[in-house]
Amino acid sequence: MQHATNRLVKLLVMAALVVVPATGCAANPPAEPQASEASAAQTGEPAASQESAASQESAAAPDATDVPAIAQPVALNLAPIGQGANRENFEQLLLELVSSYEMGSSDGSQTMEETLAAIRQVAEPDYAVAQSIASNWQAVFANPNYQLNMFGGGDLASELAQTGIQDASTHAFVVMGYELEDGEMGEELRVRCDAAAAAARSYPNTIVVCSGGATGLNNPEGHTEAGVMRDYLIGSCGIDPARIHIDETSQDTAQNAANTMAILREQGVQTFTIVTSAYHQAWAQAVYNAAAALGARDYGTQVTIVGNYNVDFPLTEVAPGTEDRWAAEQMADVLGLPREEMQALLWG
Repeated sequence: MQHATNRLVKLLVMAALVVVPATGCAANPPAEPQASEASAAQTGEPAASQESAASQESAAAPDATDVPAIAQPVALNLAPIGQGANRENFEQLLLELVSSYEMGSSDGSQTMEETLAAIRQVAEPDYAVAQSIASNWQAVFANPNYQLNMFGGGDLASELAQTGIQDASTHAFVVMGYELEDGEMGEELRVRCDAAAAAARSYPNTIVVCSGGATGLNNPEGHTEAGVMRDYLIGSCGIDPARIHIDETSQDTAQNAANTMAILREQGVQTFTIVTSAYHQAWAQAVYNAAAALGARDYGTQVTIVGNYNVDFPLTEVAPGTEDRWAAEQMADVLGLPREEMQALLWG
């Protein structure tokens, strides 16, 4: 989610962004396809024969009580980075990422390698986090050729067909919230949900995670972004409620990432796709990747960003050229680095 005070400019300009029609999900949406119909569409076998096979398998399947629950991740009791010996090294790394981005060159690559080496000397697990942050920054945030997949307004996410996303419960579509208007979703948040619904229909075995707390002026009932997103996805888009998980407490992208990653770990998710606005995608990926890398260090669970899905809306009320600093500040929050200290280093 982004508020008016912390939205930022997306500089990875696409040559031709798709203008999303304002039709929204159908008022009386069709029900999601049953598993037999979805399987028939993918394999070309008649649905009836697959149902017969499914019945035979069901007869031989163990009772539900024999099915193991999702394993809960176990914390490895490592020292928080913000309280450990690598704190200043990570602060330096984030500053170097910002410097290299704003300089538009790789002049600081040697210095960055030295910082990574210093982190590694202190703690190998910390180095894995730092290396992931630096690699993702170069591959996504600082890459002007990074491919953005744009939602075209259809019922299905045909734009994601060649991305390699797996239709499985181990994949999640993470929908970023947006500030509410009088306790209700505005057009930008609605279209993000339309995109998420299209993705959910195209990949019927995946889950959907909506993230965002109570925001906006004139919201006396404390409606949350995640709550209104869930209601819209169920009531207007026909998405099965059992597939939707929500985080209703986040107030910024750093909290979105931390809370969402906890949900993904609990649900046994291995890969995810971020659904947001095009100007926000690289920033969100930087923050979520940092949270995922930290989770791998602290819980031993690998959860990887494998895709992006975006809607086209203009960004307002944020000074151009500051998105890298916002991303670094949010990554610092995820890593537990002192907020005021990082703000002073980043903004002066």
